[in-house]
Amino acid sequence: MELLISDTTWDIARTLNLIAFYLGSKFHTIKNRIFNIRYIDTSASEQPRIDKPFEILGYMLSIRLAIQVASLAKPYLPKVPSVEAPIVAIDGREMNLLEKNEKEENDDIDALNDEYTCIPQNDIADPQRKCILCLETRKATSAMLCGHLYCWYCLENWLREKNECPLCRQHTTLKDVIPVPDLLAHYMALDQGESIQAECGLALETSPDTPQTCSKKITDIKELKEWNFDGSSTNQAPGHDSDIYLRPAAFFRDPFRGGDNILVIAECYNSDGTPNKTNYRHYAKKAMDLVKDEDPWFGIEQEYTLFGADGAPYGWPKGGYPAPQGPYYCGVGAGKVFARDLVEAHYRACLYAGINISGINAEVMPSQWEFQVGPCAGIDMGDHLTLARFLLARIAEDWGISISLHPKPFTSGEWNGAGCHTNYSTSKTRAPGVGLQAIEEMIKKLESKHAEHIEAYGDDNELRLTGKHETGNIADFSSGVANRGCSIRIPRHVAHQGYGYFEDRRPASNIDPYRVTGLIVNTTLIN
Repeated sequence: MELLISDTTWDIARTLNLIAFYLGSKFHTIKNRIFNIRYIDTSASEQPRIDKPFEILGYMLSIRLAIQVASLAKPYLPKVPSVEAPIVAIDGREMNLLEKNEKEENDDIDALNDEYTCIPQNDIADPQRKCILCLETRKATSAMLCGHLYCWYCLENWLREKNECPLCRQHTTLKDVIPVPDLLAHYMALDQGESIQAECGLALETSPDTPQTCSKKITDIKELKEWNFDGSSTNQAPGHDSDIYLRPAAFFRDPFRGGDNILVIAECYNSDGTPNKTNYRHYAKKAMDLVKDEDPWFGIEQEYTLFGADGAPYGWPKGGYPAPQGPYYCGVGAGKVFARDLVEAHYRACLYAGINISGINAEVMPSQWEFQVGPCAGIDMGDHLTLARFLLARIAEDWGISISLHPKPFTSGEWNGAGCHTNYSTSKTRAPGVGLQAIEEMIKKLESKHAEHIEAYGDDNELRLTGKHETGNIADFSSGVANRGCSIRIPRHVAHQGYGYFEDRRPASNIDPYRVTGLIVNTTLIN
């Protein structure tokens, strides 16, 4: 009934009347058409010339009317989706990801509150799990408004060049990209009963990642059993005697699995019971126990660089370089900082785990960041920094980003390196009246062992310690107040108040924190 009384219906009727008039111009009125009245025209030769323009108008109106009727009939015709169009079920509703859902505007607003539907990974065919830009399984899956899915990293790089979908060319900007709920969320929400997962690890790049199951909540490190792994696969043991023992040393809350699950710091021991060549924690712990009355505190500033899946620094222009250093340090805004969401996720994970993380900041070089851990007493410094590195590498997997601890990723150009500035104090240096004198005495001891410390302060450190870019020269020992171009820096407020801590600026970003903190204690307190 609505169709019969609508303006559109009357418009069609009027158009039909005009068509009939133009195509049969001899019927000038409705009365003439009904009664078939014809008039005698004595000027027959003039008739074709007069009727022809009216016929053309009639044909044009007929075409217009046909198009109008077709557009009105389209919603009532059955829809047959393309064979290529992906139809998926989202929150119990079938949706075509390539075509606009015309019912979308009329959906009940309550549908927005529906829970996400998680599709088991095994239920998705392998080709559908791959990103067409990198041709690998998608990482940090993100969706465009048209529905096509890509890796976040691949999509970000594409949209820096073209604001359109690589497949359907629909206009899209980076702010329109939608993160897809993690498929792992469904499985991580499953009840695990009273069983507890304890994941062991020691270092960022070479240690094993070996989860095991415990039958109850762990409240003491002694409740964890000794474990082992294949040391020949990590260059820690020969193939004919490959077992390396993992002895639990410290544990933290697990931010990946939640609940009572834990992450475990373990020491590596050879089959004969001796510490493995990579186990600097064993020796650092001995040193810390000897000087526990001195109450040594440490704070380490861990710098690192982000790289994408293509091996280029994350966020840098393809085949080129960003603007010179200057606006990136502690920067804010697009084009000045990259992957802040990854950095914030790492910060939150560290807090959850119980790591004594004290801050983060963007560094001088673009795509370079820093987090600070400490103050930590004694052996805790190595434990907290080691786990913080581990969390960073694990979380970066979700973004398809790799973490580099190389102290000088770029040797050409005016780009800063990456360090692990180590702040150090003891009960004496923190004592008013005598603290500054104790600091100066320790600096003299460190100067006498400069070469020994440089050897332990990280690989490729000679590329970084050039005397430029806020570093001292690797061959020379120096110290000063508020001087970031020297080996040892005394903060200005420490020099002013007469007590506190000092900063060893020589350690590279890839140091073993146990080796460095143990050596500093040996040089300054045990000698």
